[in-house]
Amino acid sequence: MQKDTDYIPAVGDDPLNGQEKKSDPGLSENAKASRSCGPISGLDMASRPHPELQEHKCACSHNSKKPPLNFEEAIAEFEGDRDIFFRILDHFFGNVKNQIQTMHQSLSIQDAGRLRLEAHSIKGGAANLTAAPLAALAAELEEIAIAGRLEDAPAILRLFQEELQRLEAYIGEQFGGTS
Repeated sequence: MQKDTDYIPAVGDDPLNGQEKKSDPGLSENAKASRSCGPISGLDMASRPHPELQEHKCACSHNSKKPPLNFEEAIAEFEGDRDIFFRILDHFFGNVKNQIQTMHQSLSIQDAGRLRLEAHSIKGGAANLTAAPLAALAAELEEIAIAGRLEDAPAILRLFQEELQRLEAYIGEQFGGTS
């Protein structure tokens, strides 16, 4: 049972209008199984040695020429409405930048719970936008926090930020930005 204190902002939240959605802060078995991060999928993060994280060599698109987002699938998710997709994407970018700051703060004070909540929220938003590599890295951060291996988080957080920049650049190149 979820407590009221376990609120996680969802992508569609609009704090100015008081609209919010609640998400389950726990990882379901399906969420764990659906990670798209190549060879890293299925690894137990608690048993994964720290040096491997420094040399993250997964099959994610941040290591390939594949786009960081499946635009056709994303538009289909939003029933063909490009305007809504780009508004939500713009909102997502704004939220994620704040959440990255919160994750850095969480690491500086060793707050695994806050890191987990932020990573979980981002994972869902990125998955809804079909940004699978970003969602996979957020899932990896979430698993690190759950396992209490915060020493592994900075390397993955750097990769996450690089993937976010790649996504923003892709949107800018393909569509002239989100506005």
